[in-house]
Amino acid sequence: MIKKIFYILFSLFFMAVSCGKMDDAYKEFIVPEGIVYVQKPTDVDVFSGFKRVKFVWIKPVDPNVVTTRIYWNNYTDSVEFTNPTHADTISYLLNVPEGFYSFNIKNFDSEGNTSIPVEVQGRAYGDLLLETLSNRLIKDALISQDNLNLIWNDADLYNGSIGQEFSYTDIQGNRKNIFLPASESNTEISDYKHGTDLSYRTLFLADSTSIDTLKTEFTIYASSNILIRLDKSKFKEVWLDNDSRTAHGWELRYIWDGRTDEGRGYHSPDLLPTPVHVTFDTGTPSSLKQMRMWQRTAWNTAFGAGNPKTFSVWGSNNPTQDGSWDAWIKLADFVSERHTVSEGELFVFPSTLPAFRYYRIQVNTVWDPNNKSVQIMEIDLYGTM
Repeated sequence: MIKKIFYILFSLFFMAVSCGKMDDAYKEFIVPEGIVYVQKPTDVDVFSGFKRVKFVWIKPVDPNVVTTRIYWNNYTDSVEFTNPTHADTISYLLNVPEGFYSFNIKNFDSEGNTSIPVEVQGRAYGDLLLETLSNRLIKDALISQDNLNLIWNDADLYNGSIGQEFSYTDIQGNRKNIFLPASESNTEISDYKHGTDLSYRTLFLADSTSIDTLKTEFTIYASSNILIRLDKSKFKEVWLDNDSRTAHGWELRYIWDGRTDEGRGYHSPDLLPTPVHVTFDTGTPSSLKQMRMWQRTAWNTAFGAGNPKTFSVWGSNNPTQDGSWDAWIKLADFVSERHTVSEGELFVFPSTLPAFRYYRIQVNTVWDPNNKSVQIMEIDLYGTM
């Protein structure tokens, strides 16, 4: 008899403890005065979008939750929707004007009982942000060995640039669209059809939670702006009567042999008074846009010795053998400055020059005023045909 009483008392105690644990699980839904609260939204993620905000959270375990209402603008605006019955998560897209928002989210059961509100922050971006975004600029576009090479300005990473949508015509006449990531500063395209325009626009993600990609308007890059690296295999020496000659086995033709290091370039005779000028034939008329020149660097001669300091470039289509300047037109005067020697120094010509086939480089001074010779390692010429 005593054992039976013990077992009955033990069972009652166990039931009381178990019921207590069950009560704990529902404490957030019940208050002492009898008001019933349903389960609140938990782990709410908010994603920004273009004139909209997306909310995602785990579906409540409380089976009584039927609807959800989202409030904003201090509860003056709201929207209500029914929770899906066969889903693990709740997802809702809310269309709102551009701006930053504080949202309050409540769940409801069929009797109108509500949950404790959950406050989250979110952002919708729109036309105001879009107006501040600009297309990434092409710094240089040139054709070399039949390949199109693009050099881009810095990407606007601060505003979330992720890359460019780029469109061009291939050699078969088909229009191609490719994506170029923002991390790419140089682009090479092997199947570009010469003489056709390029178009591109820049893509942005406003922040790390963005669900929409912002896009600038397309920029058209005219084929007339694409420079062609002149084919140096067509270059030839031209020796006019008053041109400077060569010395030490360094010939004029070595300045277009493709070697920019200490190999062989042009070297004028020693003790030659300046100005020194040399002439060459490019084989095809072109309007020069840019020239890149490499200095001699052996024995610490960079920015010294006979490297050109000030010089002029002249153009002609009908040079006379006597070298008369009457047949030549000065294209530009240049001054060499300190630069990254291994990359060569870029010189930019006026934008509206006529096309010439023959060119003359006239060196007026060298970096070391006590030096009486001129040395040039290599040149690249870029222009339009």
